[in-house]
Amino acid sequence: MSMEFIITLFLVILALSSFFFRQDKYKADKKYVLIGRLLLGSATALAIILSLSNLWK
Repeated sequence: MSMEFIITLFLVILALSSFFFRQDKYKADKKYVLIGRLLLGSATALAIILSLSNLWK
């Protein structure tokens, strides 16, 4: 996978998670908040994996 693709995926995940977190402010379904937290967690995990893989290069 190219670096540009991974960065784009990361930004898309962050945008989606911020959208789902905004739903929480309007007292939306709890499943939206859960989806937002899962997306944010996956974005964080992706960032950690990327930084670790850059260290090993």
